[in-house]
Amino acid sequence: MSGEKLVSEIKELKSTLEQLEQRLESTQVPLVVLKDLKTAVDHARLTLWALLSAESEKQSGPAGKIIARFRVLRAKEICEQITQDISSQDITPALPELPQFHSTLKTTLDHINRLYGARR
Repeated sequence: MSGEKLVSEIKELKSTLEQLEQRLESTQVPLVVLKDLKTAVDHARLTLWALLSAESEKQSGPAGKIIARFRVLRAKEICEQITQDISSQDITPALPELPQFHSTLKTTLDHINRLYGARR
């Protein structure tokens, strides 16, 4: 399979997964089907992570920076989604995971602030 075809298929899969995520929010799906999907997505995610990690170990320079950039972009997207969830009251103070998430965000922000301070 050519690299271009694989890249095209990956982009198509990403788009399909995003569409599926939106439809899942408004449709009743049997739990067993959701668990099966979760297993398949987890497997794909772990396989991709292993490939990225292996590449990162081979080339600790650029690949590591690409992975870090991906993490920052994904975290930004997730934070934007969480902001929407808070605005729509899907996330409330009663959410059991919220205190740990708050702590993690605070620690991350402290580290980012240090990075900006180091640049001066």
